[in-house]
Amino acid sequence: MCITYTHIYNIERRKKVKKVVAILLVLIITCSLIACNSSSNQSKESTAPSASAPKESTAPESSAPTTEDTATEGPQAAGTVGYITDDVDHFARDTYKIGYFYYAPMALNKLHYEAMQNMQSVLNFEASEFSGNDDAETYLRNMEIASTQGFDGYVIESNANVFDRIYEVMNDLDIPYLYTVNAYRDENGANLVPTVVLNQYKNGQTQTQWFYDHYRDYWGDVDESKIVLMSIEYSTAPDLDKRADGVKDKFMELFPDNEILIGDCAGNSLNEQVAYDKAAALISANPDVEHWFITGTIENFGQGAARAIEAAGKEDITLIVTSGANVLPVEWDAGYDGCWVASYAVYNYNYVVPALCGLIALMDGRATWDTLWAESRAPGDICTAYIAGDQMVTIDTYKSVQDEIAKEFGLSE
Repeated sequence: MCITYTHIYNIERRKKVKKVVAILLVLIITCSLIACNSSSNQSKESTAPSASAPKESTAPESSAPTTEDTATEGPQAAGTVGYITDDVDHFARDTYKIGYFYYAPMALNKLHYEAMQNMQSVLNFEASEFSGNDDAETYLRNMEIASTQGFDGYVIESNANVFDRIYEVMNDLDIPYLYTVNAYRDENGANLVPTVVLNQYKNGQTQTQWFYDHYRDYWGDVDESKIVLMSIEYSTAPDLDKRADGVKDKFMELFPDNEILIGDCAGNSLNEQVAYDKAAALISANPDVEHWFITGTIENFGQGAARAIEAAGKEDITLIVTSGANVLPVEWDAGYDGCWVASYAVYNYNYVVPALCGLIALMDGRATWDTLWAESRAPGDICTAYIAGDQMVTIDTYKSVQDEIAKEFGLSE
């Protein structure tokens, strides 16, 4: 409403009344604006996600499933961020400096870092690697040292042995980061850090199903009741343990009366020598087994088991299937054609590229922990466990799959 003061210019009393009313209106409006702004700020303070410290889970133990099994693979809605398909010019900003941290040197880490280096020219960043050399203090100290060297963000291959300590160190450093390979979950199973992982249970089940579908291609019509499963696993790493559960559960479903033998490598380094020793002991203790089906929760375990089988001269009665796509393809490239025949393949780029794209979205400010990959978040999770792409590969298919991956991530035409 517009007040025309010329109508009351000569009426002193009405002028005073109008002036008082006007002042009162201004005061009321001002107080209302202050109250609204205060309410808005309180709302922001209570809901704004942190780039480094997620809220504590309040999910009850009886809540909906909180594992990565229920997450959706890949982007599900237009306009989301944290993907290779993001509509953003990565070269319109300064070059980011990203650190890659892993617990112990393995072929997996070497090839993940190689993938990161190859993606530098696509996503405009410089990568540096930091190995803990199988020592927790070195691993954690590397993160602290790098924080003084101008790094903009971290990709961390987290380790179950020091989950809590990694989390504490990184929250103190206040540097954008996310995990690969292993998810960090609270007591209710809620994922606490943005992570690129596998659907671990599906991983294990797929390995066994592939074996069931193809073992006759290698052995012909054998007595399937004579097949024994040897599972080389690592029970203290939750993700690897779940992977092994998938293997064993599917085996019991498909071969309900058959024997399962377990070589648990927990407490040792994740390397092929430990797996060799476990497999060799089981082979020696069970000399009458007619057909071995061996799974390794990581490729190093499959490699060690394959060497043990070769040393025992039992290649003709053995088939080995593992999870991974870094060690076995190298073996195939070198001419290997033995009993280690297939892998549930999640290539280094399947892990590394989503992690890099998600981290860059965090560093750009285009996403927060609360919004990153939110459309793919499993019920009950605090942050999203992004499910990496997968495929079964053999010596006949791995090359074509590698070519497809390179095209998908902009590394070839």
